Amino acid sequence: MRITKILIPLAFVANAAVTSSNAAYNKWHETELERWLADHDVPFPTPSDRKNLETLVQEKWQAYAVKPYQSWSTEDLLGYLKQKGFEAKQSAEDTQDALVTRVRDSWYETEEEAQSAWINVKDWILDTWSDSQLKAFCDRHGIPVPQPRKRDLLLKKARESYEMIARKTGETAAYPGSWLYESWKESDLKAWLTTHGFPAPQPSTRDSLISSVRRNSRLAYLRMRAQADRRAHDAQNALTRTYQLIDSWSEAELREFCDKWGIPIPKGTSPRQLRALVRKRYAALVRAENSAHHHAHHHPLHPHPETTSIILPPAPSITSLVTDKAGDPEMAVSEHATRVREAFDRAVRDGWEWACDKAREGVDGVKGVVEQVRGRVEGWRGGEL
Repeated sequence: MRITKILIPLAFVANAAVTSSNAAYNKWHETELERWLADHDVPFPTPSDRKNLETLVQEKWQAYAVKPYQSWSTEDLLGYLKQKGFEAKQSAEDTQDALVTRVRDSWYETEEEAQSAWINVKDWILDTWSDSQLKAFCDRHGIPVPQPRKRDLLLKKARESYEMIARKTGETAAYPGSWLYESWKESDLKAWLTTHGFPAPQPSTRDSLISSVRRNSRLAYLRMRAQADRRAHDAQNALTRTYQLIDSWSEAELREFCDKWGIPIPKGTSPRQLRALVRKRYAALVRAENSAHHHAHHHPLHPHPETTSIILPPAPSITSLVTDKAGDPEMAVSEHATRVREAFDRAVRDGWEWACDKAREGVDGVKGVVEQVRGRVEGWRGGEL
């Protein structure tokens, strides 16, 4: 028993030693170590040698870079759990430590992934930027980007030039300095913090704003990735449910649907081919809508007001066709409200205040929203998609 008690703490020490020996900061320049400490309000003596700086970073690394939730308030912990879909009501048994454990068990990434992320900063730090910020970055540093300058291409070109630009400016790239944000105005920095849910430092200077953006960039990226994963999961589930619904229709219902939405049916089409046609056209519409949403030339969290309706799925219209057949208009309105609310909830998670306002209109606003959906389907008619 005594041997076991001795070996367990030794194992933890050995593991910690391995983790720290492989940590990203081991290869950082002294200025990067100082920058990281300053960003996280960790005091350090000046002048200070590399060994002392690295020791200070090592002492705070787990708390700030790997497990930032350890210092969160109860409200923040509960908010995270709610956002992840867990029961977020604090019970008598939920101490602060218990909440931290629950968050740790459902955290966005493993400890190994967190360590690896800081070895390859360029792979994710630009992902939270808007399209216009990526364009400005490329233009400022003379990075050629062929037309049309889509987001994926902008990110690719910016990442490929990231280290070269740092060397050109005589700066470091592992934990980047102000050079990375040279094309940003102070208003851009403040807007980024607001968009991603971080308070701007008060009083704020350009340096303090850059520090706050840099410090919070990893968490902002993890949140965005989680939102994208949820959207993809929700979209797939919705498509699967819709396919199941379509598969339950009779041939007469399939033909009625095609007639209602102006889908031409080739002569001699069998029931099986007809069902496949409806599924194909529905999937094409969903893909077109998602593509328009993904490739809109604006930051995904700040869409142009005229494009907000693109996130609305046509599912409510399909559902209404079935519920109308059942002769239950109240159920049809309820289904409309549920589907539209789900669509708006997804939009709200992306920061679309417009969608939030529309969602608050409740069932009374559903009819208008459904009309928006109907209008967007016009391009679908005649097999254009």
